[in-house]
Amino acid sequence: MAFDWITFLLTVAIGIVGGLLSGIPTTLLGRVFLNRRLETELKKMEHVGKGKKCTSCDRKVPVESAICTFCGKPVAGGKVCNRCEISLPDIAVYCYRCQGLVAKKETSDIE
Repeated sequence: MAFDWITFLLTVAIGIVGGLLSGIPTTLLGRVFLNRRLETELKKMEHVGKGKKCTSCDRKVPVESAICTFCGKPVAGGKVCNRCEISLPDIAVYCYRCQGLVAKKETSDIE
């Protein structure tokens, strides 16, 4: 009877120690991979800090944004339509209103 309890306690102790020992490397490896993923995601988001300002709420938005993520209004870009002379985002090739060609503004730095 005593032998069964000793065997049981040893088995439980070995299981607990084995679980802890296997959990520590798993946790450390997980942190390493998560830190690498975080660094790559932060590098992808660097353009947000270098964005342009919204003309209505004066907050910075990404450079490729056509609509402000804060107020929802169109963001004035560095291009203008040749026909209807509306402000367009920097990535525009054609005007969304009249399908005319776009040209760069003389004062394209809104930042």
